[in-house]
Amino acid sequence: MLSRTCVFAAALSLAVVGSAAAQWNVAGDFSGTANPNGVWQYGVLDFGSMTFELDNPSAGVCAGPAWLHGSNGSNVWRNACPSVAYGIEPGQVSLHPGTGFQPACIRWTSPPNGPSTVLVQGAFSAGDSGQMLVAVRQGGTFLSQGTDAMSFDITVSTANGPIDFVVYGGFSYGNTQLALTITESAPCDPDVNCDGSINGFDIEATEQAINGDLSNFCQASADLNNDGAENGFDIETEEQRVNGAPC
Repeated sequence: MLSRTCVFAAALSLAVVGSAAAQWNVAGDFSGTANPNGVWQYGVLDFGSMTFELDNPSAGVCAGPAWLHGSNGSNVWRNACPSVAYGIEPGQVSLHPGTGFQPACIRWTSPPNGPSTVLVQGAFSAGDSGQMLVAVRQGGTFLSQGTDAMSFDITVSTANGPIDFVVYGGFSYGNTQLALTITESAPCDPDVNCDGSINGFDIEATEQAINGDLSNFCQASADLNNDGAENGFDIETEEQRVNGAPC
């Protein structure tokens, strides 16, 4: 007969192992033969009409995978060379706008029955010598934008549609490097004291955790709103969840 200690240890072990969060990597997943490529699409985005057009396969640098828009020259490719090419590091992905500054775009769409929220992390790097504009967009909304180079670390709801990574605003010497990973966010659980109920005691446990007392708090972190800090805004988030607000 197993002791209670052994049973608890086994349960804890299972909880720790769990299932790995799904993750997608723009360079590691890149394909020169499929477009769409699972969750990824390579093409051109029109900001005004929000029309997205897929690129066509093309011969890439060092015979690497590449996609080209036939009418405007916008392209997306991965550097297969052993050294830097056009400002792009080996194995990394480049986006280059079209002749009329049309936005080169890599689009990510959540798979069927995919995560409700994802953590979007990465950076645009200057690449070649031309100065371009860069952005992360969802629908008509800029989630992050900058000039030439920009890092981003944002949590995004997939309910609002595909996420677009775009380079635009110029043409000459416009190759711009994109490093990107998209990771399934851990599902939230308002039962932060793990007593099997969702109620005011969870709000109290959150308040205690914010003040340094974790004795009644069973989550990995009290940063419930994922803003990088543990404070009163997390208590407010827990109150909203207890009262039925979605994560």
